[in-house]
Amino acid sequence: MSPTPGQLTPGLARKYQELDRLAGAEGIKLKLTSTARGFGKQARMWNAYRRSPAEARDKYGVVSEPAPAGRTRHHPFFDGKAAAFDATPTSWPEHKFPDKVAVQERVGELAEGLGLLWGGRWKKPDRVHFEEMVDGKRFDVSKAFQREMDKLDRLAGIIEEETA
Repeated sequence: MSPTPGQLTPGLARKYQELDRLAGAEGIKLKLTSTARGFGKQARMWNAYRRSPAEARDKYGVVSEPAPAGRTRHHPFFDGKAAAFDATPTSWPEHKFPDKVAVQERVGELAEGLGLLWGGRWKKPDRVHFEEMVDGKRFDVSKAFQREMDKLDRLAGIIEEETA
């Protein structure tokens, strides 16, 4: 299944669409390459990267070290929606941007202007990664993960009651 803005939180989907519009106005074509990922896919990506970064790149399109399952903002923690996306520039005016890093940096600047967190500023840069900020801060995955586990615990309790 191809990634779509509908797999993002509503606010992040709007920001992606605005980022795509702003980039397009500068001649940059973006491709949405990743949105919501389940725990299984994240674990497979992480394990593939641990075995061989080349394998992870070839099989999953991984360009930098992925987070372990349960630690990524790509998990659909918000009513089945993700708080992060990856978008790759696929074409751009070469007279303005001489290489892929230059165009990625411009897209990162545009994203930051929209209030998004850009992975290109990290110690291990991930120049195609963008995240929704919550109250001006990076979304806390551990709290969201705990909420999801609490939901599963409640569901397990309901199932136990119905089968008892």
